[in-house]
Amino acid sequence: MKKLGREYVTSPKDLAASCWAIDRAMFEAMRMDASLGAALGILCRSVEEQAPGLFCAVSLLDESGARLQRGAAPSLPESYSNVLPHSEAGSRTSSWGTAAFRDEPVIVSNIANEPVSEQY
Repeated sequence: MKKLGREYVTSPKDLAASCWAIDRAMFEAMRMDASLGAALGILCRSVEEQAPGLFCAVSLLDESGARLQRGAAPSLPESYSNVLPHSEAGSRTSSWGTAAFRDEPVIVSNIANEPVSEQY
């Protein structure tokens, strides 16, 4: 993986190898009968290993579909990841709440400057 400015450039072969490494890590977690939290933690760490400087977090919707729960956020500071269990799924509640509300990815490069994160 070569760094070009702030962007990482990968070849299709490198991308395939990264995806394969994540796939192997998740398969191993399932083989070991890991809990959902442990498996999501493995997923996050695998993604972070493939993309240096990136922090990965997974949130889960509760049964009502209105609130988010922490699935995994192994590299985020506790003060940040403790906000997740109190988050609502909704437009402009947070990047993760907006993504859950819209049912689509929301990419945020700097939460301090993003309207979807204005609550934080």
